[in-house]
Amino acid sequence: MSMKVRLFITGSCSPTIGNWEHQLGNAAILIGLLKSIHKYLPDVVITTKYRLSKEFSQKYKIQSVVLEPEKGHKLRRAFITIYNLFSSAIWRFCHKVFRIDVKFLRCTRLLTTYYNSDLIIDLSGDTYGDNIPFLAFVKYSLELVAARLLKKPVISLANSPGPFSGKIKRFIAKIVLNNISLITTREPVSADLLRNVGIKAPIITTACPAFLLEPAPEERVKEIMRSEGIDENIRPIIGLTLAGYNLYSEPTWDVPDSLEDLELYVPTVKFLLDELGAQVLLIPHVYRTNPWTGQLIQGPDYVILKALKERFAGTKRLKLIEGTYSPNEVKGLIGKLDLHISGRLHAGVAALSQYVPTVLLAYGHKHVGFAKMLGQERYVWQPSRGPDGLLAIVKQIWENRERVVTKLHERIPFVKELAKLNAKILSDVLKLDEKSRIRPPKAVIDKWRSLGWESRRALYHAHRGLQHDRFLQCGD
Repeated sequence: MSMKVRLFITGSCSPTIGNWEHQLGNAAILIGLLKSIHKYLPDVVITTKYRLSKEFSQKYKIQSVVLEPEKGHKLRRAFITIYNLFSSAIWRFCHKVFRIDVKFLRCTRLLTTYYNSDLIIDLSGDTYGDNIPFLAFVKYSLELVAARLLKKPVISLANSPGPFSGKIKRFIAKIVLNNISLITTREPVSADLLRNVGIKAPIITTACPAFLLEPAPEERVKEIMRSEGIDENIRPIIGLTLAGYNLYSEPTWDVPDSLEDLELYVPTVKFLLDELGAQVLLIPHVYRTNPWTGQLIQGPDYVILKALKERFAGTKRLKLIEGTYSPNEVKGLIGKLDLHISGRLHAGVAALSQYVPTVLLAYGHKHVGFAKMLGQERYVWQPSRGPDGLLAIVKQIWENRERVVTKLHERIPFVKELAKLNAKILSDVLKLDEKSRIRPPKAVIDKWRSLGWESRRALYHAHRGLQHDRFLQCGD
């Protein structure tokens, strides 16, 4: 497409600087998506409310815009949200009844950004639902309603929405999601959840753009391993990533007040060290930003993993990754593992996408959904199964690792093509006229569905072992 088009990426995640760039899973999603979009739409201009560094923005061709003060009194921010909603509603009334574009009604930063965009992308991940406070959920819902009142197409792209606990939250979610143009979920469990809630908007199951992230070059990965004291010749090498949400008594994205739940993981680490004789790498997957220098520093994952390491004081084969690295570099390191036990979903994606057998430590429905797409449901650990249940899964996947690797080699190319479908859908939407972008025609939706998970899964099973390009490629 030769004409300039403008995409705006928003979401219910915090726009704070570092929230996307330094949480390596978020960065993997964004990098994979941006590269796909620029492939299909070489002249596109992409802006986002997420605060990104100058280096990241230049490298991946995206611009950050500041839409409201990040800090400030909650009442002021609530007033801005309500003002945007009422202004857009009045603008819509004037435009529909009198055919007048009342510009001052859309002059706030958010509404101006919406109005100047050809397409608005909701990239909320798993935060549109119970994973954010109720008031934040309401605030973002009203912002999406304002976009629709300005007659702008909104696509919920590659997310895992929900669950929506309580009648009020379900009611709000139904109003918002039934009035956007299209929903693509990054795994099938979320799609089923939305249908069960009563969402009637078109839903296509694709896959997470993080599957498309490329690992760092081999030489760079070897350099990292040397600097971290990892001997590549001592096998097996097994990785473990933990986050605050894996300490289930007090789940948090930060460091919980109590680290007692680390005892859940002690029997498994002992097995890896004593029974398998493994090098065990404790791999953080989230960093923080030094507010004075802007440099990467270790974050909550490091604190939690360090506390686990201290329970095995003096064990040389248990190594905590000390450096801070790019998403590509950490993915390259994870690719060297023989097994990964991942409490961060996208650290797990980094492993799975490189055919590394992986146990996912679940704290939401998305883990089961990702595993289902790869035929790995039996290797998802739920906290209700306790430490013995985790150890049993680890033993099982280790015994079956050759079959797991074979299965991943079959499935990953298929899932990567589904991940590319997100950008192709955006490209197709922008080829439609403005009215059809808001409500894509049934024929176009049926075409996307034929390329999505539900249809292609049948082709995959029918032609497993004969994965010719005509079954896997999304086309141009």
